[in-house]
Parts: sequence; structure tokens; C-alpha cells
Amino acid sequence: MMLTRRSQIQAIADHLAGVANNNRQFQLPDFEEPWQSLYRAVREAPDGQGPEALRGALTGRPDRDAILGAILAAVPGERPVFPSLGEIAGSLPPIEWLWPNWIPRGMLTLLGAAPGAGKSFLALDLSRRIGLDEPFPDGAPQPLPGGNVIYVDAESVPQILNERAQLWQMDTSRLYLMRPEGKPYIDFGDPADRDHLVEMALHLDPALIVVQVQQRVQRVVVEASAGLFEAGVDITTADLTIGTSAGSTAARWACCSSSAAWI
Repeated sequence: MMLTRRSQIQAIADHLAGVANNNRQFQLPDFEEPWQSLYRAVREAPDGQGPEALRGALTGRPDRDAILGAILAAVPGERPVFPSLGEIAGSLPPIEWLWPNWIPRGMLTLLGAAPGAGKSFLALDLSRRIGLDEPFPDGAPQPLPGGNVIYVDAESVPQILNERAQLWQMDTSRLYLMRPEGKPYIDFGDPADRDHLVEMALHLDPALIVVQVQQRVQRVVVEASAGLFEAGVDITTADLTIGTSAGSTAARWACCSSSAAWI
């Protein structure tokens, strides 16, 4: 099994310091270059000659200083820590719900259905209920009365949404559209589009964000406050809806206080 770059560097640092690996004995095929040659050099060196063998193996390499720096930065004997569920259970917050038992806040919710099954109408109905402070389909009350809805019109056809909103007597003063700027479609692989949505969420504090896409979705990259949360998606569907329940004015799209529902 090929080792990660960190593990290969750690193995070399451990061998140089004479620290045994308690988990397993690494084999040369576990390494890739240049770490394989370096591990072989220090492993086959006579006792106490590991540093000299390493310097010799690095002779003539243009990246010598970078490689040596990475090895020297490793702490001999250091091992990654992987806490179990039992160890972290006490620190896990309870689940909060936008729609109880259906759309949790701060998590991803996926509703899959065949094209034409009504995913878009369901998303619009949820938007209508939030905008009018009406109960959800099962009678559950709105946890965020007065909440806004952001509707990401990826295909830039606001006329269709407007007609449906009028027919359904939606409160359009609480329905905000995100539309493409300077291009025909919205691409969340583009940092500018992600930032646009994040700024809308920060200022509008929405109860729900709906993203409708009428195309093959290859990848959705969600930027969270703690870094980038990457969700690789490769599906063919009539639409993709992402809903976000913002928990505070500082909520970011799909961050820890938000929910994301893919419909």
C-alpha cells in the first residue's frame, strides 16, 4: 500500500533518529520517489551513518534543500491521532432542524428523484411556506419566522420563477434571486460566484437557499467558514437544489450553523 507523503517523510525521520515504528514494518514498494531512494539510503546505512547517507542520496538534486527541510521538520516518533466516535461523542452538539426530521441545520440533505418528479416544485413550495410563515407539509411550524429565501437562478430565467411565485401568491419581498453576473450561467467552481452567494447569505441571513441547475453537475465546491468543504458530485438530474438554513448573521453557505439540502 502506497504511503502518504507525510508518512514517507515521517518514516525517514524516525529511521534517522532510531525510533521504531510500532504499527508496521514499511517496505520499499510502500514508497514513491524521491522518498523511496532516501529511505533505502538511511535504512541500509551503517549505524550512526544515516545523516551522511541521506546527504549523499540528495547530492545533485535541485530540490535538495526543500526535501531536507521537510525531513528535518518531522518530529521523530510522532504519530497521527484518530479519535473514535466514543471519544468525541460528548463534544457533538445536538441536531437542530429547519424542517424537523427532514432538513437538519448544519448538515447536507439529499432528495433524489427522477427528472420530472417535482423536485423543483417541492423546493419552491418550501420557499413559499418559509416566506409566508406557513407550516411545513407535515404541519411542523416554521423555526425561523420572518426568514428570507435566496433562489440561485443558475439558468437565468427569472420570468418562470416570477410567474410561479405570482400563481402561488408567494411573498416575493422575502425571495431574493442570485443571477449570473457578466456570463450566461452560475458556476460554483468560480470563486467569484461562491463569494457572491456567501455575501448574499451574510447580509440576508436566509432560512433557505435554493440552487436550481438544469445541466449535468460535475462538482460542487462549498466554501465554509472553517475552510473549503469539497463535495464531488457526478450526477445527471433535472435540477439540483441546495438549501441552507442560516443560523446567524455570520452564517456562511453550508457552514457549521447552516443546512444544505440537495434535491
